[in-house]
Amino acid sequence: MGIKKKYRDFINEAYYKSKVRIQQNLSKYKLDNILDFEPRMSNSKLSELRDEFTDDVLMLSEFYKTSFSDMCKIEDTTQSDLDIDYYQMQKLLDKKGWDFESIKNLFNKEVDEICGDDIFGVVHKSPLDSTNGYIDYYLYRTVERLGLDKSKIHLGGDGWVDSLYYDEELPIRYKYGYHQTEYGKLMLKEANTTVEEFVSKVTTFLVSMLKEDWGDEVIRSVTRKKYDAEYNSEISKRLRTSDVIIFENYHILEEDRIIFLVSNVVDDINELLADINDGNEITNEEFATELADLLYSFSKDIESTGTELILYGNFEKNLDWN
Repeated sequence: MGIKKKYRDFINEAYYKSKVRIQQNLSKYKLDNILDFEPRMSNSKLSELRDEFTDDVLMLSEFYKTSFSDMCKIEDTTQSDLDIDYYQMQKLLDKKGWDFESIKNLFNKEVDEICGDDIFGVVHKSPLDSTNGYIDYYLYRTVERLGLDKSKIHLGGDGWVDSLYYDEELPIRYKYGYHQTEYGKLMLKEANTTVEEFVSKVTTFLVSMLKEDWGDEVIRSVTRKKYDAEYNSEISKRLRTSDVIIFENYHILEEDRIIFLVSNVVDDINELLADINDGNEITNEEFATELADLLYSFSKDIESTGTELILYGNFEKNLDWN
């Protein structure tokens, strides 16, 4: 899925030729020999090996280049696909001496005590934590196989979880499809959030935004573009006292779409402004275009039927409107 070069290219990289790597694997026997060194020498050798492991994992990003956000956009990815990629990455590292047993030995409790850091400390103090989605997933699965707390590997980069429900981030992450892709679902799980909770949050935010912006950002924007500035004050006055600014009157919320009743609201606006527009009525297309611009941050999957505008997606149908 993600690999960009062949295995032999990885092994033949000049980068690897320029550094002395561990010979074969870090077996238990070899580890015991290092641990028999004088403590300062053991620390130095083990720290060097951990640096080499970090460098080799980072080099995987030359082959697996997908960013955090792009990983969340790959809708046809299954858990099996991610695991295939993980084991392909591990095979590349096997060839450099970092089979899983070697990794397990490098990050056992005794070595952690000597080096003063566990695998999480190594990851968070290096660029590994902010490289890309594939490196994140490799570390996530490796930690899981080591029997450690995989939630300490920050999928999406450090700080992603904290900003999950920021207003400016929520529609972007929804549009990327975090709730639809395997990598995105793992990120939500790490944030202690279910897909259902995420969709509910998005729906609440979207409806709240529309209720707030329906009058000013959609209707008033359409009328300002349509009519001369001399009518602005009168139009605003009429709109404020009219039911046309009540968003709930002009949409239908379903689990897989929100239907905006464009022709209904346009008819009501034109009737309200009949003595002002002098026959120059707002069209369904003009209103739908303005509304679509506002909705685009949530989804590209928008359809205009002429009389309705439909925003497709996953929404919480039984939303509490109060």
